[in-house]
Amino acid sequence: MKRKTITMSVTVLALAALVGGYMTLKEQNEKAEEEEALLAEGETVWETDSDNLEKVSFSIGGSEYTFQKENGEWQLADDETFPVDETVLEELITAVTPLKALRTLTDVEDTAQYGMEEPQNVITLGLSDGTEQVLTIGDNNESTGNDYLMLANSDFTVYTVNSDIRAAIYDGLYDYAVSEELPAITQTNITGLAFTSADTSYMLYEEDDVWKVESDEVKDNANTDITSELTAQISGVYYVDYLEHNCEGEDLAQYGLAEPSSTLTITYEEDESARSRTIKIGDTDSEGNYYTQLSGSTEVHTIASGMVEPFLSYTPEELVRTGNESETEAESTTGEESESETETEE
Repeated sequence: MKRKTITMSVTVLALAALVGGYMTLKEQNEKAEEEEALLAEGETVWETDSDNLEKVSFSIGGSEYTFQKENGEWQLADDETFPVDETVLEELITAVTPLKALRTLTDVEDTAQYGMEEPQNVITLGLSDGTEQVLTIGDNNESTGNDYLMLANSDFTVYTVNSDIRAAIYDGLYDYAVSEELPAITQTNITGLAFTSADTSYMLYEEDDVWKVESDEVKDNANTDITSELTAQISGVYYVDYLEHNCEGEDLAQYGLAEPSSTLTITYEEDESARSRTIKIGDTDSEGNYYTQLSGSTEVHTIASGMVEPFLSYTPEELVRTGNESETEAESTTGEESESETETEE
């Protein structure tokens, strides 16, 4: 009996030790997970309420720009007409408020080794109380993908931060601008195209479900294959680059748009109404894209060459339906009629 009691006591003690060890290990794991999560998130080294920010200056494509708040809305300094895309600008503001560091390097004697003498960018944040915070972004650590950063008045402290700040700084000023939208054009709602250039001029239009081509030289049914090609091209039209938001008059000459070399007028159905827009087409940029401007707009964009050159490649005569195409359509129609007659007889 005594031996059984001793055995039970040992078992109970062993079980208690196991439970105690489990609880201790669980607490250690939970603490380690919390520390790991905190490390992944980063230590907050500077913060302010984003509502306190009234000015943000930084380099875009090698030039310094400043955005400032006026009556609660962001504007580009010195150009209040610039259509600031606040959603894009907020990406940068969110990345720096609060500012979190993954590592802190103290007592750094030579900050040049972290790229601080020739930084990637310098961001100046102006606050509502009149003070400023300056963030200097140095080199990128290729092995981790993180960047080195210094705050103003911290001569001997360098932080490593994730790439969110760098990712929120885009290459061009017009990445921070709201762009006009092209018409909602699809291949099925296009009802007409009118193209004019120095070498050719013609119209394509749909009449009684048949596409027609008309110019000074011809007026006939259109080649359906070519018509399908052209309407498919224009239904996928998109802007490649956004260059200017307020360009008119003589300023258009630099893009070949003061006297455009070509124009394309698109007629289409939208909300059960007939609409039309004209795209002015100018010179090409270094990549072969065409400078363009919508009628009634002051914005200048580029569109891909593949969306313009098919219109330049055809003469009005080449747009006319060929004899072979007529025979093919006639055979198709005859076949449909014969099939219909057979079904009727059955």
